[in-house]
Amino acid sequence: MNRNLKFTLLSLLLVALSISAVDAFGVPHSLAWTTHSLTSIQQQRSTITRSITIRRQEESHSTNYWNANSSHRHNDYNSALHAESEGKTAEATSPSADPAEIIARRIIVTGDVQGGYYRACVKNEASRFRKLLGTMSPPDDTKQAEIYVEGKRKMVESFIRWCKRGDVGLSQSIKVESVLDEYPTGLYDGFYIDTGRK
Repeated sequence: MNRNLKFTLLSLLLVALSISAVDAFGVPHSLAWTTHSLTSIQQQRSTITRSITIRRQEESHSTNYWNANSSHRHNDYNSALHAESEGKTAEATSPSADPAEIIARRIIVTGDVQGGYYRACVKNEASRFRKLLGTMSPPDDTKQAEIYVEGKRKMVESFIRWCKRGDVGLSQSIKVESVLDEYPTGLYDGFYIDTGRK
């Protein structure tokens, strides 16, 4: 049976039931009231049909958007891996990057990085304020250190910005030489600083 014919028959049945209900309460009815009911039902049907069509269009646009963005994210990831294989530093992330994505970075810093004050500041910034995991290379006779961090993208990028500030306090000056992309290892359950003491 045709869909429109079913709807029309259902509408007439509803109108007939409402007319008999009105008669049961002793309220008079007319043909104009029946016509008004049918018009109202048809308007509701067209409104529902319109909203379903709009919803399907929105879902289609949403699906197309996510498919396009996932291919962009895949291309960004491939270009980052390519840059890493050539030894290039990590570039700024694209605006479509997920801030909650778990990433890892290796930060090479030079300057007054072997002192206890700077190491305490790094530990506070990484673990206490940003809940990052990782480690810092033990102190040695050079003026260079490596900091490995992993965690949520927005926290890692915030930590890198803090490192690039350079003025930690007192008279220490620090310079970030490079920031390298790394794969998150998942080996750390906190941020560890080796003081070099035995």
